[in-house]
Amino acid sequence: MSHELQCNSLYQSLELSAQRWPDKVAFVIDDQEITYRSFLQRVKTVASLLHHKYALRKNEKIILAVGNEISFCEVFYAAMSLGIIVIPVSTKLTSDEVAPLVTQIIPSLILCHDDHIDKYKDSLPSKSQLIVLSQWEKTSSIPLTPVTLPDIGADDTAVIMFTSGTTGKPKGALISHGNLLHGIVSYQQAFSLTENDTTILAVPIGHITGLAAILGLFIHIGGSIHLQNKFNSSHILRCIEKEKITFMHGSPTVFILLCGEAQSSKVNYSLDSIKKIACGGGHLNNGTIEAIKVTFKNAHIHPVYGLSETSSPASIFVEDVKDHHKRGSSGKAIPGVEFQIKGENGEVLSKGQTGVLWVRGPVVIKSYWNNNQADKESFDNGWFNTGDLAYIDPDDYIYIQGRLKDMINRGGEKIYSLEVENILSTYPGINEVALVPYPSEIYGEEPMAFIVADPEHPITAKEIIDWACSKLAKYKVPKKIVFMDSLPRTNNGKISKRTLKENIYKYL
Repeated sequence: MSHELQCNSLYQSLELSAQRWPDKVAFVIDDQEITYRSFLQRVKTVASLLHHKYALRKNEKIILAVGNEISFCEVFYAAMSLGIIVIPVSTKLTSDEVAPLVTQIIPSLILCHDDHIDKYKDSLPSKSQLIVLSQWEKTSSIPLTPVTLPDIGADDTAVIMFTSGTTGKPKGALISHGNLLHGIVSYQQAFSLTENDTTILAVPIGHITGLAAILGLFIHIGGSIHLQNKFNSSHILRCIEKEKITFMHGSPTVFILLCGEAQSSKVNYSLDSIKKIACGGGHLNNGTIEAIKVTFKNAHIHPVYGLSETSSPASIFVEDVKDHHKRGSSGKAIPGVEFQIKGENGEVLSKGQTGVLWVRGPVVIKSYWNNNQADKESFDNGWFNTGDLAYIDPDDYIYIQGRLKDMINRGGEKIYSLEVENILSTYPGINEVALVPYPSEIYGEEPMAFIVADPEHPITAKEIIDWACSKLAKYKVPKKIVFMDSLPRTNNGKISKRTLKENIYKYL
């Protein structure tokens, strides 16, 4: 029987890996190595602590706000063994952002960094226990009586993942063990990953990519994870070179930063060990693909499309996208997943027509946490409304065109932001670009491009616009260009077009 078919829970996934490869290295933290046998034993100790000392039981909830620490990994898998629901919370959130999450969830336990305790004290419900990381690390090594584990089913909730809230109040996606395991197995098969693969976890572990597509995936396959608590481009490049890392998964921003560091550094990094790069959490445009080709010469590049609501992957570009004739696509739906494109009146559109993307399948959540209004707006007979604009070609490859709310309507002509950004990204000297609308008395909206330029490659707005006129229909060409040192971002690292729109009058 295959590994995945034996698993109903993420904890069983860890147990199986520890049985098969007890002496393999699961984690590397600085110079410390932790084997699968050792990690599983630590998880059992932590599970005992959660059960006996903190009296936590199945379906109670823990907020983990400690970032990329081994304690996060231990508590997470211990919670998975007990059927406790984990709510990962970014360490970047402010007190005002934390308060509504805590009052919505009413967790039994909150584990946070020592210097973040004030964020949680003010909004702490009377039933919640609050413990800081240093205190936790002192007490979590005391062996206690082993726990009789409850039965955990694939439909049991594993995680409540709050979306970034770029469109308003954050929504909590109820992600089950089965949702996560199906996504994990889809990644494993798409990338042909084995226990011999190694990766770096430097993206936030509390976001769906870090949690499912790196931590959960590599524990499942028995691979090795180099855990880094902060993203540092030069540290990551040195780690790739020294440890012969084979696989990386990150957002386009991650690879823009790594490629920029590699190209500007006086160090000539040897990065040939990287065989596969997965890129999700944002559209992988042509300019970034070209930069990755130059920096990671041996790597196959695989765009991924997904959301917290799809437990990470919904589609994967299984082939190497570099020189593929479907470049620009996010691949095909993963096994078991279906896509539908719907028009303005809810009608199902034909192949090649652009509309709103709906998705259903075993990775798709069934509902949000305690949010009937969002459920009504987002779910329909198992189908989930992604809010993304897309089309599907005759070969079933999906092409994301941007968020519905990011579409620019210029006098009735629709401009899809990702299409324009994809073209502009290939212009020499453009590192990043975001297209947003600005008000126009004549057309209602006109496109404006915010650009981060390479400081060593001076460019002007006029030359970009002149060049774009030869690549795009006239109505799609940005009418204004604003150069910025950096683009505003959400807590999960995505470009915040909402912030750009809110401040649009500053740039007119």
